[in-house]
Amino acid sequence: EALYVVGTDRRGTVFGIYDLCEAMGVSPWYWFGDVPVRTRPEVRFRAETRHADWPGVAYRGIFINDEEELERWAQEHTGDDTIGPETYARLFELVLRLKGNYVWPAMHVNAFNLDPANGRLADDLGVVIGSSHCDMLLRSNEHEFEGWAAYDYSLPGRNRDELIEYWRGSVRQNGGYEVSWTVGMRGIHDTGFSTAAIDGDDSLTEVGRHRARVDLLGRVIADQRRLLVDELGDRGRDCLQLFIPYKEVLPLYDGGLELPDDVTVVWANDNFGYVRRYPTGAELDRPGGHGLYYHSSYWSVPPRSYLATSSTPLALMRAELTKAWDHGIRRLWVDNVGGLKPLELETEFFLRCAWQAGKETTTSDVAGFVATWFDANFSGGRGAEVGELYARYYRLNNQRKIEHLDGDAFSLTSDGDEAARRVRDLADIAARIASIAVELPIGERDAFLQLIGIKVHLAYLVAAQFAYADRSRLALAQGRPAAADAYTVRSKEYDACKR
Repeated sequence: EALYVVGTDRRGTVFGIYDLCEAMGVSPWYWFGDVPVRTRPEVRFRAETRHADWPGVAYRGIFINDEEELERWAQEHTGDDTIGPETYARLFELVLRLKGNYVWPAMHVNAFNLDPANGRLADDLGVVIGSSHCDMLLRSNEHEFEGWAAYDYSLPGRNRDELIEYWRGSVRQNGGYEVSWTVGMRGIHDTGFSTAAIDGDDSLTEVGRHRARVDLLGRVIADQRRLLVDELGDRGRDCLQLFIPYKEVLPLYDGGLELPDDVTVVWANDNFGYVRRYPTGAELDRPGGHGLYYHSSYWSVPPRSYLATSSTPLALMRAELTKAWDHGIRRLWVDNVGGLKPLELETEFFLRCAWQAGKETTTSDVAGFVATWFDANFSGGRGAEVGELYARYYRLNNQRKIEHLDGDAFSLTSDGDEAARRVRDLADIAARIASIAVELPIGERDAFLQLIGIKVHLAYLVAAQFAYADRSRLALAQGRPAAADAYTVRSKEYDACKR
């Protein structure tokens, strides 16, 4: 009369336990989303019950990036003065509940290595830690590379030696844990590969400089791999190593970089939801396999950023992840989810897709997934309606992301007043979402606002603010100053959330 939860390794057992918890009514978002735990007097299983599951993608994770808001929250609600062990304990638990196993930690507000408790915690919980395309060998340059030489491997002698020692410190700190090691080099933070000695060599043509940078990058990788073996012995040969050909590094890779076959190549999307590149036939034979760096949140020079809310449709994400799997990108998937909120649904959908990749899955019907997700977390059985509303929300919000709106983005005078029609559509979605909210039990309303309501209302309020500002300028141009003033007042009311 026993119930056994058995995993092939420690994470497998954890996934089984959390699967059981979710079936009994504990949402993965019980803490980060305040979803109430459903209670019942007993839980029954048939004696013949068997449930077995396994992941498609080996390493499935998220990147906490552009995380200043999460840090401010951590400063107010934890004993740490930044994103630290208290926050990471909750974050790692969430990732495991969503059947992930991999995290690129925060890099803007601090360095993961600065508090040794962070690494110990991740290893204790079974979460694999890695680093992004600009932070090599688990260093976080923005906060750790201080007081060292120039971050430029083209400068030989002491400068290069100090870079090796800088990386060595991280290998010694993290070498006993299950981690990934990003190899290669870019500039400090998210900047280009610094090569002052090559740039200043007047004897080189542009073609020669490009070839010299390719060779230098190859040397960087060879020296980093040698360092791993020096510090870790045989484990340094077998450990997970990533190379991420992002931005200016991609032409260097294409220029003939000699990359060892056991290194996993992690391809990036175009920052807006579309995978840019798939492995060629020859590349598919690499023993190291291939990974994907995806974006559900993106910081860039304005007006390209989108950080406030979700805008990449889940259907687009699902289509692109399916193509990535079909083209052989199967070893590692990681999604940039910003500071996590309000990208909860996107985070869960990405990790579910990674787990279920290659199978007949619950993620293949996106509206159905949202419906099931809603009904698992909230009362009322209105999941099908929420799935339909969410599909409309994504369609409208992806026409022009709210962070990318500007004057006259949608016409007031053509196509049947395009701007007004769009505002009406968003107003209808917001009103229906609000009607669902007021019918929920009081204890579920905060969670509903966090996970669903805030995105829809934000898209509606911002769209209306811009539309009425546009209408004010049009009225003024038509010689109707009183109408222009009235429209300005209304735009400001939407800005102040008074509509």
